[in-house]
Amino acid sequence: MRAGRSLVIGGWVLTAVVVVWMYVPFVSLGVYALHNKNFFTLPIDPTLKWFAGIFGNQSLLRVLSYTFFKSLTAAVLATAVAIPGAIAYTRYDFPGLGLYKRLVLLPIFFPQLVLGIAILVLLHYFGQLPNTATMIVGECVLLVPIAVLVISIQLLGYSPEIERAAEDLGAGHFRIFRQVTLPLIAPGLLAAFLFAFTLSWGNFYIDLYAGSRATVPPWVYGHMQQGFSPEIPAVSVLAVTVSLILLLITIPIFFNRMRSGVE
Repeated sequence: MRAGRSLVIGGWVLTAVVVVWMYVPFVSLGVYALHNKNFFTLPIDPTLKWFAGIFGNQSLLRVLSYTFFKSLTAAVLATAVAIPGAIAYTRYDFPGLGLYKRLVLLPIFFPQLVLGIAILVLLHYFGQLPNTATMIVGECVLLVPIAVLVISIQLLGYSPEIERAAEDLGAGHFRIFRQVTLPLIAPGLLAAFLFAFTLSWGNFYIDLYAGSRATVPPWVYGHMQQGFSPEIPAVSVLAVTVSLILLLITIPIFFNRMRSGVE
């Protein structure tokens, strides 16, 4: 009994250490963003002027709006491409299916630094300059496999016999997809879209090497090189908060679908 109790206490202590290790940097960033002076000193005199300054900085607002547009476009494109990819992943049996399943998920494990440089080298080879389109397509190399995985989990959550029953009743393939498959995978589409948007919003290396305009992560990096200001932690807190909100929405949807697929 005593050994079991010690094991439980040890587990809780280890969990607390991991949680503190993960979130203390973000909390300290938030504290710094609320500080009234350019350099951190104690005691803290809280202020929101750095956050208010974000909305008065037109160049920064353009960066935020451009990042939102880029992330929205990349998430929509990645989700759209992932739908047929996920259907092929889960619903069809064809020669090379095993190889397809491995290849479609392989980009998830690519280092983003290597992926960003590879896209830049490819553009140089074809004599093209980085632009918004190349940045979005480059991000989709990373986002599509993740969206395929999420949508596939949704597809595995219900029996293909539902689609076959609709086919037996005379429905064509497009009508089955529109009226049967699409409504059933709608939660998975939402989860895939939110995951893709979150990853695109915080992407650094692909945006840095494959894009022509600054998004939020390269903007923060560039301004850190020029000199520190509490406005930078304020922008960082805003960007991370957007990601956390989207993840808090997405993770329950994702794990509910995983549970449904297992059952």
